[in-house]
Amino acid sequence: MHTPVFFYRIFSVKRIRIKENILKFLCGIFAVLFFVCLKPAIVTASDNDFVNALSLYALQNGSSLMVVSKDPVPGYFSCIGDAVSVSSDGDIILVMPGEYEESLDTRGRDIMIIGADRSSVIIRYNTADYMTPVINASAGIFSNLTLIGYRESDAPVKPAACAHAVTPDSVNDYFSGYAIHIDDDSEAGHSIIFNNCSIVSENSNCIGLGLRNHFTAGFYNCTLRSTGIAGIIYVHDADDLAFSGTDMHLVFSDNIWESYGNPYAIFATSINPFDRVELTFKNVTAYCYATNIPELYSPGNAYTGEDVRNLIAYPCSGPCTPVYGKEGRFSTVMSEMRKQTPIETPGICYIYDSSFSEDKASAAGITAVYPVYIRNPFDIPGNGWAGSASYYLTPDSCGNTLDVMNYRCVCTAIPFVQSDNMNGN
Repeated sequence: MHTPVFFYRIFSVKRIRIKENILKFLCGIFAVLFFVCLKPAIVTASDNDFVNALSLYALQNGSSLMVVSKDPVPGYFSCIGDAVSVSSDGDIILVMPGEYEESLDTRGRDIMIIGADRSSVIIRYNTADYMTPVINASAGIFSNLTLIGYRESDAPVKPAACAHAVTPDSVNDYFSGYAIHIDDDSEAGHSIIFNNCSIVSENSNCIGLGLRNHFTAGFYNCTLRSTGIAGIIYVHDADDLAFSGTDMHLVFSDNIWESYGNPYAIFATSINPFDRVELTFKNVTAYCYATNIPELYSPGNAYTGEDVRNLIAYPCSGPCTPVYGKEGRFSTVMSEMRKQTPIETPGICYIYDSSFSEDKASAAGITAVYPVYIRNPFDIPGNGWAGSASYYLTPDSCGNTLDVMNYRCVCTAIPFVQSDNMNGN
């Protein structure tokens, strides 16, 4: 059952032709990469040179540059949200080093927010409430940022709730917030890019994503770390037939995932089985875990992959999933894993807690241990990626430490590769 979304849809959808959208997508990436690569040489002279270069770029493109700084500089903003509130499509917001306690809402705006330096530009917010992610967006480019959805040490962990018990007024009582939330009708005809960002969530998933047709979401050169009660990403296709379709794209390239919040690193929901999401994982290094504790798993998983406990027996000739058995108390092992240093080796760390028996797991309806949760209509496996009804791996999906992310599995004993898009394998 997918998490209900109650954000109000207040922006009209701009209809953009597919070719124009693709061109805009590519130009935006090249522009950000150009200035990211150019910045070190410029900043050695002065930050003013960097500001002037971006200002010239904005002027040439008919846009405006707004600068946010912790220092009291005339003409600069002191809060990122203030700059967002006066921005228009195409504008650039340059954020100078500092720590910003803000929850940003850029929905309906196709803008760039660029940090002067990833390690020193930190945007953080207490995401204990569902309605306060660090960033709530539907389009644009976000680069060189550290985004932290933090949890105060004495904050209660909010339990899961049945959808019928939740209303727009009570959603904060039942669910905590994502670090990044992308779920708005104004996505249609647009794209959103996160480049060279560090994304940390101490509450819910790092990313909560609801897709719309004619939309692309991409995460490039990003580090994502989840230590709360959820995994890296929760994603669903369009929940409104007006925004359903087959032109939805989700890309993770050159990422590091540290998923210690939940044994499901990915929670993928298919609402409309006729939707199609082109899914790309490329060079994703994942640190995650599995365990025999039944309370951490959900029944009704349509995933068609292999139980991670069986992977130990499979010889692999390529980048397969390493599994490490660890005896001992679950909480002790997890405490170590949730420290700032990743576990020793990428892959799935299987944590066996001897206080939980197989009979207890079976009684709870948990008979297998999986790294991905697939929710389909009627919980029936589909023909897409890992048994999903709407998600399909692209041939570019390769070089990942988890084989479930690779387009062609190098371990022939693992039969979960999708039945579609198999030409050339």
